[in-house]
Amino acid sequence: MLDWLTLKLEAHHLTESSRNQLDNVSSMIQKVSPEGEILWNVSSFESLRSDMQGIAYSFGTELILAGSPASCISDNNVFGTNEPIKAFHQMIMFFRGVTGIEIPTDPTLWKCTRMDVTQNYDLGGQIAVNQALDYLRHATTRGRNTERRQSTVYWNKTSSLRSAKAYNKFEHAKVVTAKNRAHYTKQQLNAVKNILRLELKLGRHWFLRKDINWYQLTPENLLSEHENFFKSISSNLEVPTMDSLLNVLINSCPTEGQAKSAFDFYLRIRQLGHESAKRSVPLPTYYRHTRNLRNAGITNADMNSGEILSFRPKLITMTPVNDWHEINVA
Repeated sequence: MLDWLTLKLEAHHLTESSRNQLDNVSSMIQKVSPEGEILWNVSSFESLRSDMQGIAYSFGTELILAGSPASCISDNNVFGTNEPIKAFHQMIMFFRGVTGIEIPTDPTLWKCTRMDVTQNYDLGGQIAVNQALDYLRHATTRGRNTERRQSTVYWNKTSSLRSAKAYNKFEHAKVVTAKNRAHYTKQQLNAVKNILRLELKLGRHWFLRKDINWYQLTPENLLSEHENFFKSISSNLEVPTMDSLLNVLINSCPTEGQAKSAFDFYLRIRQLGHESAKRSVPLPTYYRHTRNLRNAGITNADMNSGEILSFRPKLITMTPVNDWHEINVA
């Protein structure tokens, strides 16, 4: 689905009446010198709805619409259209409906400088979602440009060509719900616990390099772009096996010595259980070992399960879902 569009329209494509109306509802940010001279000014973004994600706009030399098309037609942005033209019209109609301002509906007049293409995957629950994120943190798909922050993994985060992220949709849902920026039913919030989202952002330089206009892109084009970026991880994920764990630790730990110590500590957890292993080492050593193990893909749930663990290969099947009814809720 398309989770974000940034659309730009040059002001001369608007009628004089529409420009006047936009001037009356738009804000500017100015920098003023101590002598009172205006050094510069720039149009600021205005949110069309304060109680939901919706979309935002700014108006100066051009009109910019930016936001999630799914949020224009739903209380949340879990599912939506994968057709650029349909998403475009959803945003245009939403803007016109909220503001009452007529703006062109001809897509050839608009430029697109950002398009987020997402896929939702049903992994069966939070344990599998978190394990997948732990794995993806060490995926070599995009080399050294991988970054992990809380429940999100980023690739090429600052690129204006292509960037991507994988995240726990349930954790995201809780945050936006608490901020009153999205609404979920109890059933939806339970279902979204299964979802890992992989999101590809196509930036302004991606559109500049393409021979095809944004409004000519098909769902098949976008799915192909998504698959090409995530091709090494979009079908199946396999968490590290015991045989590969030491190699993963060596690659992720500051030193080989720390890697081997963390590996030995994990073996102790398997033999004695988590609490007994914890009492067998000084507390600072325990925290260092567990930090290194988490960085290698061993989750807190693995270490705190209360049972003697047998770390064996586990395949996480990535099942794409496009509707609430496709999520298998236990």
